[in-house]
Amino acid sequence: MGPLLNYVNANLSLFVLITLGLIIVTLVLFIVIAHKMYKSVLKYKELLRGTDGKNLEEILYEKGKMMEHILLEMEIIRDTAKNAEINSKYSIQRVGLVRYNAFEDTGGDLSYALALLNSEADGVVLSSIFSQEETRTYCKPVSRGESKYPLSDEERKAIAQALNVKYE
Repeated sequence: MGPLLNYVNANLSLFVLITLGLIIVTLVLFIVIAHKMYKSVLKYKELLRGTDGKNLEEILYEKGKMMEHILLEMEIIRDTAKNAEINSKYSIQRVGLVRYNAFEDTGGDLSYALALLNSEADGVVLSSIFSQEETRTYCKPVSRGESKYPLSDEERKAIAQALNVKYE
């Protein structure tokens, strides 16, 4: 090792200059990388800051809360629609109307039978009988397309019409 040590001692100033050059190159590279990192951090902060000055975390938090609120409202709407569907079964959905002339001495079809039924064929049949002296109105309950009261032919036709059943 003697000759190597002698060579290093003889060229010590050269080794110091090479080492100093490497340190300067490393320092320049460090400064360039630090500057690029600083620019990246600025761009990152700008990206995180929205147009209205809020950062991305605040924006995401607000959007998450908004989504929770929307999902809650959708659940309420879904429940309301389900209740409306259930309740609509009991509303008038089937209507049948038969106009007729109850008496030969009256002109026109001024008498009528009107069936108002829900989806399960429950409801009422209204009858109005017109004569020259008076008009009488009757109402009979209907359950599953039938009534426990005697029905006229016109009332049966109105119920059949409401049920879309051909009545002979």
